[in-house]
Amino acid sequence: MPEQEHTTEKEPYLGSVRFFKNLLLLLVIVLITIPTVAAVCLYHSGRDVKEQLRLLQEGDTAQARYSTDEMSGEVNDPLGYQQLYPDFYAEEPAPAQVTRENTMYLTFDDGPSDLTPEFLQVLEEKDVKATFFVVGKTDETSKERYRQIVAAGHTLGMHSYSHDYKKIYQSVESFLDDSYQLFTLLKEETGVTPSVFRFPGGSINSYNMGVYQEIIAEMARRGFRFFDWSLSAEDAAKHSPSAAAICDGILTRAEGRSRGIVLMHDSYHCKTTLEALPKLIDGLWEKGYALEPLDRSVTGISFAYADCLD
Repeated sequence: MPEQEHTTEKEPYLGSVRFFKNLLLLLVIVLITIPTVAAVCLYHSGRDVKEQLRLLQEGDTAQARYSTDEMSGEVNDPLGYQQLYPDFYAEEPAPAQVTRENTMYLTFDDGPSDLTPEFLQVLEEKDVKATFFVVGKTDETSKERYRQIVAAGHTLGMHSYSHDYKKIYQSVESFLDDSYQLFTLLKEETGVTPSVFRFPGGSINSYNMGVYQEIIAEMARRGFRFFDWSLSAEDAAKHSPSAAAICDGILTRAEGRSRGIVLMHDSYHCKTTLEALPKLIDGLWEKGYALEPLDRSVTGISFAYADCLD
C-alpha cells in the first residue's frame, strides 16, 4: 500500500497565538517607554529651572540668559517665549544678593490709588523709603503718582498690568504679555526701568501652580527679581482690620525675626493701613529694625521653593 503523503497547512499570523504574544509585548514596551520619556523630560525641565535660579541667586544674570547643556557644552534651542519682547530686560545684570540683618522692608501692592499721596506724605515725614508694587493705570492722575513715587526715592516695582489672575497665569507667554505692558508704561512715564516684581497672589497660588517655575526662570533670565512677603497687614479684603489690629499683628509677628518683608496695600479701602503706618514705623524702630526699600541686591523672601533650589 503506497505511503500516505502528509501535508500541513501554515497557520495564518493575524489572529494567531504568536500575533497576540507579539501584540502584548509591543504594548508592554509602549507602556514602559512613555513614562520613561516623560520622566526624562521632566527631569531636564526641572534641572533647567534649578540652574536658572541658582545663577540668579549668585548674581550671574548674563549667564542665566542661556540654558547650557553641561554634557555637550552646546547651547539649547531657546524656548519660544524667550524670543518675545527683546527689550523686556533689566538694564544691568542682577547683583549678588546680600542678607541685611535687623532690616524690614515696607511694601505696598495694587496702587496707585487716591491714598498714594497720603502714604507718601507719612513716609516723607518719617524719612522712610519703601517699595510700591503697582498695577497698570493709564489715567493722568495715576501716571503722575507713578512719577511721585519715583521722585520721592521709593522703589517702583511691577505687580502685573491687569491683576487678572486667570489671564496672566494661563501661560508664560500670557504673563510676559501682561508684564511687558506694565514695564513699558512705567518706563515711559517715569524714565526708570523696573527691575523687581511681585506676583499677584504671591509666587505660588492656586492659579499658577502649573506654570510658576517656568515664569520664575524666564523672569530671572531677563534679569528681574521677585519678592514675596513674611509679614502682612491682612488688609487685602474690602473690610480691612482696624489700625490697632494691623499694627499689633505685624509687630507681634516681627518679634524675634532677623528681617522681614511687610505686605500692605495701597488701595482706596485701606484707610486703616494708612492710619496704622506711623505707629507701625515707630514700633519697628523700637524693636531695632532699619527700614529700607527693596532692590535686586536684597536676598528675597519667597514661598516654599525646596523643590526648585535643593
